[in-house]
Amino acid sequence: MRKTTTDLIKIYLKQTFSSFGNSKKVSPLWKNALFFICLMIFVAAALGSSFYGIAQQFASAGMVEMVLVVGLIFSAFMTLMFTVFEQQAVFFRAKDFEMLSPLPIKPVQIVVAKFASSYLNCLFFSTASSFPVFVVYFCFAPISIVPIIYCIISLFLLPSFIMLIGNALGFLISLLTAKMKNKNMVTTIFSLVLTIGLVVFISLSSSGSLTSLFTSGEIPLWIKIVLPYIWPLFESITAGTFLFFLMFLGICFVCLALSVTLSTFAFNRSSLSDKSSSSKKISITYKSRPVFSTLLKKEFKTFFNMPIYCTNCFMGAIMTIVLALILSLTTQDVPSELAPMFAVIFSMCAICCFGSALPTYVTFNVDGPNIETTKSLPISFEKIALSKIIFSVVLYLPFIVIANILFFSISGGEILMIIFSLLTQISSLVAMVTVGLYINLKYPKVNWTTETQAVKQSISVFYGVMVAFALSLLPFAIVMIFPQILSILAPWIFMLIHIGITLVLFATFSILLKKQGNSLYLKL
Repeated sequence: MRKTTTDLIKIYLKQTFSSFGNSKKVSPLWKNALFFICLMIFVAAALGSSFYGIAQQFASAGMVEMVLVVGLIFSAFMTLMFTVFEQQAVFFRAKDFEMLSPLPIKPVQIVVAKFASSYLNCLFFSTASSFPVFVVYFCFAPISIVPIIYCIISLFLLPSFIMLIGNALGFLISLLTAKMKNKNMVTTIFSLVLTIGLVVFISLSSSGSLTSLFTSGEIPLWIKIVLPYIWPLFESITAGTFLFFLMFLGICFVCLALSVTLSTFAFNRSSLSDKSSSSKKISITYKSRPVFSTLLKKEFKTFFNMPIYCTNCFMGAIMTIVLALILSLTTQDVPSELAPMFAVIFSMCAICCFGSALPTYVTFNVDGPNIETTKSLPISFEKIALSKIIFSVVLYLPFIVIANILFFSISGGEILMIIFSLLTQISSLVAMVTVGLYINLKYPKVNWTTETQAVKQSISVFYGVMVAFALSLLPFAIVMIFPQILSILAPWIFMLIHIGITLVLFATFSILLKKQGNSLYLKL
């Protein structure tokens, strides 16, 4: 039994790591694992820089230890979001039950393997978000061997409580939506609520508003109730008390036991419903519709019926609006002669936000189960590509307009800067959507078993995000290379140059899609 469970865990982990590579070109597992680890290190470094700024705010108030609480709450939010999606995919939306059920494998082995692999995946994200907090804390606090040992041990157990909450929420969503016609929409709405909550928390952390929650120098009661493991871990690290660390260990092990029990029940229930649902009849209509509008409708339907796809893309859009609010409030104390340059900064940061999760980065990935059917239809690749590009632009355009209205209505600005700001962001959106479509064709992941692999664990996402970062950093790179250019060019000239570059980028990749797109599409 132990060997079978271990083999299943290896298979699930191999699927996770292999999903970071090209689905058509199998890369060695160690290469994909190394890439994943490097990506986590990059995330940890970025979070560490942010936590260091928060720690400085607490240090000025004489309570630097509170950075531990803020960081652990942030880690809990991140792990919860990942766990809800992961558990939904593993226990409620997995495609491997029909394959596993005829095999001589006990259900408990399947559950343990699924839970262990899911826990290890969550452990990567939890460690990437909580380890920087411990490092930053010891940059300000005295270094002692006992608290460091507590921190190292706690890294392996931090996901346990959030895994339990994620399993419970995932099971509750599945239970409430079992007989609903549009159950995916309910899951999507719930996921968006979590996303908005995370973005608000990040915004409060960045603005320094969280320091007001700890004016008494103690952890608020609501944190002790909602996240009961944080308080004993905080006390054990800051005071070195072994009794509190034992309390933390007890909470974690109880959560693990309850989580495995709930996962077993959820998987058995999901397996039975999977069997009963296979006999349902699906009505087919032969009513003719315009091809392009049908393709566009399919994109919207796929988007809103896949919660992790919807939430992941809306994260960047929501962050764009939050960014507009934060920067607009910041510019109120800025001299009027520097306001145009802040408009440039806002435009570049907005490009970075909405460019971090565009639908075209994974649009062919999510079509994976039906890609062969779509390829067999008498529809040209040009129409398919155009529908995906227009869908992404239409989806993000309202958020860009709202963000610009908020920023310039609060901070003020000349009409010329407003026009160029909108044009800069829209041209960048069109260019990145086109580039993302080509990247996803070159590095597809159509053979996936969970939606998480299709949306989050794909090399095309990484390349797309890098393009967005490069575009957003372009004006700052020009200024760093040629510092005297600030005294020569007006801020709107920077935007005009940026628009020209994005138009060249759009034209280049449009030609590549025209020449290579169809052949790459047929190879999917």
